[in-house]
Amino acid sequence: MVRKFECKQCKTKFEADDRNSVTCPHCHSDNVDYAHFRIPTRVWMGIGCVVLLVGLVWGLSKMDNPQQDIEQEEPVNNNNEEDSIRNTYVETTGLSLPPEIIVESPVFDGENYSIEAKVKNIQIDKLYFAILDFRNSKKVISKNETGKFKDVPYSEAEGGTYFVAVFDAVADTLICKIDKPGFIKQKAVSTRMTVAELQKKMHARDNSLLGVGENDYLSPDYTLKFVGLPQNAINKPKILYEVFEKLDNEVWESATVVSLEYDDMNRISTITLNVKESDFNF
Repeated sequence: MVRKFECKQCKTKFEADDRNSVTCPHCHSDNVDYAHFRIPTRVWMGIGCVVLLVGLVWGLSKMDNPQQDIEQEEPVNNNNEEDSIRNTYVETTGLSLPPEIIVESPVFDGENYSIEAKVKNIQIDKLYFAILDFRNSKKVISKNETGKFKDVPYSEAEGGTYFVAVFDAVADTLICKIDKPGFIKQKAVSTRMTVAELQKKMHARDNSLLGVGENDYLSPDYTLKFVGLPQNAINKPKILYEVFEKLDNEVWESATVVSLEYDDMNRISTITLNVKESDFNF
């Protein structure tokens, strides 16, 4: 299942399939865990009010209908095609472990991407690798026998995601596949986003600032610098989404854009923020 993870090494949040070996796409560390989002206190208070109101309405309805039966839904069977394919392969080959694809992070060359994939726990005389459209896995973007891909275009799926798959070349059947994000659309911009423009978007929690590659004016690998934080401060945000978490959870009172640096495509490469921590934060 595709879940949201957080790298304990660099604090990057990303999505990956937890049935496969998960590594951070930013620093390649395997010291990762499921991401946890802290809901602000104000939101919890609102939820509590809603729950209380629903409970009162439900109680009154039960008083009017004391003999009303409660029907229980049957559990949903979440078995999917990939599990079936993996299990069948293990059964037919006698291997103790299912095949596993290992994929490096996509590398942008200014126009397209290159990537290398490998597979282990497999016994097939002839196989091939393929990059498949994430929205339509029947559509092949590229394929070869080495797992080394060049000139791969960006993906229009969320997160710039493709499937990377391994096929039995003789039977032309799928053996296994994983989703790989990072093939995001990148392009040079003619004008630079200013400090004031970025600050305005931050105040509005603009959706284009939440993900990676969502805003053309932000380099996908932009970095954050901070003024006003102790040198030994822990859990410093790596992306703006984590800055918003600090603000929304009232750990920080404010985060003001001080200056910006740009890359050769006129995109923001470094953001310096002046941070004021909340009084109760110690």
